[in-house]
Amino acid sequence: MKKFLLLIVTAVLFAACGGEEDRNYQFFNGDAIGTSYHIIVANPPADLDAKIQSVFDEANASLSMFNPESQLSKINRNEEVTTNQHIATCYNYATMAYRLSNGKYDITVAPLVDLWGFGPSGKAVEAPTQQQIDSVLQFVGQDGIALNYRRIFKDDPRIQIDLSSVAKGHTVDMMCEMLNELGVEHYLVEIGGELRCKGISSSDRQWRIGIDNPDFRVIPGTSETIATLQLPSEKAVATSGNYRNFYTTPSGQRVVHTIDATTGQPYQSSILSATVVHERCARADALATMLMLSAEPNEENLALWKRRLGEHTEILVVYSDENGKSQVYASEGMKEYMVD
Repeated sequence: MKKFLLLIVTAVLFAACGGEEDRNYQFFNGDAIGTSYHIIVANPPADLDAKIQSVFDEANASLSMFNPESQLSKINRNEEVTTNQHIATCYNYATMAYRLSNGKYDITVAPLVDLWGFGPSGKAVEAPTQQQIDSVLQFVGQDGIALNYRRIFKDDPRIQIDLSSVAKGHTVDMMCEMLNELGVEHYLVEIGGELRCKGISSSDRQWRIGIDNPDFRVIPGTSETIATLQLPSEKAVATSGNYRNFYTTPSGQRVVHTIDATTGQPYQSSILSATVVHERCARADALATMLMLSAEPNEENLALWKRRLGEHTEILVVYSDENGKSQVYASEGMKEYMVD
């Protein structure tokens, strides 16, 4: 369930210098695990570049479906391997989202993701036939796997697992845990649009980030950001959406990357993007994708979803109403983070 993340970080991310004399902010950026990253750290310890790379190496060795030597790839090949904490953590968050979504969010969707052209096999020339989809659906379903005694057991050896809907968020958490262990008090970590912060920014205030407006390229005169959030310390944000990661087949069919595991089809929804705030970025990551697949986009239903997700989870959903006009739902707690 590979997704393209839609958060953009506002100018504070690119002005990581200044502030109080005892806080020297430095900026680290690059490409890793198939995406870009931007990290701001106040008073970084020595050799932080190498420590950042080691976290990415650890994530790639554990969670990547595109790395044939990763632990996940070995599990998908039915090799007898003991799961590490990273696989187990992602599995547990994914299981929570699977149950909330009544099976629409499902990490065993990997063969369908690949069939539709978003997996290791590369872009599809044409959409698959219903016969091809039905043949794959026979071994898709998270009820067919279980984590016991530090191993993942499959009911069918053909089952394949895709953790990309939670792996970037978990990698953000891994990076933040590394920085916490080093005693860093102020930082912002952004990987592929997922982010988490601690302390304050170089502007001597809480970190501010912008939420991308999914319509700004389509509707003239609309802003590039639909909201700006000012986040307390130890908060994480993840956003999911379909408007960038898609392709159009020669026959004109628009194929989005979010696949409904119950039908085997790309999930076409009037939800344009879903943003989740939580303490753990991995949880926010999984829930953002789950909302794209599950929530009925109107005020009443989205308020119900907010209650189901609990008091420590806030949501912001951009959707098209029955007239095709963009609407924004923000939970009450999310509104407290929003600034002009």
